[in-house]
Amino acid sequence: MAIQINKVVQLDRFEIVKYQLMHYCFMNKMRINETELNCLSVLGEVGPKKLSDFLSIVASRHILGNTASVSNCLNKLAHTKLYIKSGANKKIIQLNPELEIVVEGGILINLKLIKIETDVSKGSVQKNSRATELA
Repeated sequence: MAIQINKVVQLDRFEIVKYQLMHYCFMNKMRINETELNCLSVLGEVGPKKLSDFLSIVASRHILGNTASVSNCLNKLAHTKLYIKSGANKKIIQLNPELEIVVEGGILINLKLIKIETDVSKGSVQKNSRATELA
């Protein structure tokens, strides 16, 4: 017997970007901490920015104490390819477009997860599904 769970949740832009990043990291088995996640969420929220401006924005939101700490956080994340730098001297920073994180307009995430249980003794497959909808 399948159990279906439906949830509807309204989130602001920062939270919806954060959720999408968490989902991406989870599905790709990437580990990042809450501070790193918050930095990337701000980046998604504010869009492509001059690096120095972005460092100031994150520091002003008290996610990290100062711009040097934000820079160190980004350096730790460089290997993940969750963000990219572009422009002259790589001074423009943005979320990597390959992540397909949606930040503009109305956003509805309709996510369906399924758990398949195999009963080895009977050779049968049972399905349990869980559907989550966010608006």
